[in-house]
Amino acid sequence: MLVSELKKEQRYLFHYKNNNRSSFRATFDHFVTNAGSTYINLKKYAAIHDTILLPERWIIHTHLISKIESLSEIVGSSCKLPDDVLNLIDNCF
Repeated sequence: MLVSELKKEQRYLFHYKNNNRSSFRATFDHFVTNAGSTYINLKKYAAIHDTILLPERWIIHTHLISKIESLSEIVGSSCKLPDDVLNLIDNCF
């Protein structure tokens, strides 16, 4: 998925580029542009492999992200639930 395809209030799995922390889950809120750079404003951050406590809102530079996946992309065609149901399930944690 491309960064430009992110939808507000949808939860995603973000993969770091060249980092020992492989991935994290967060809900996309909006884009922030500053001095020609684009950042992603996230909320409800949850690390996959470690327990990092972060504030409710968090901003990360788009260049630090190598891959973004929604739950429907992760489960693929093996899941028979429609995307809107998967998104509802994914947002409940």
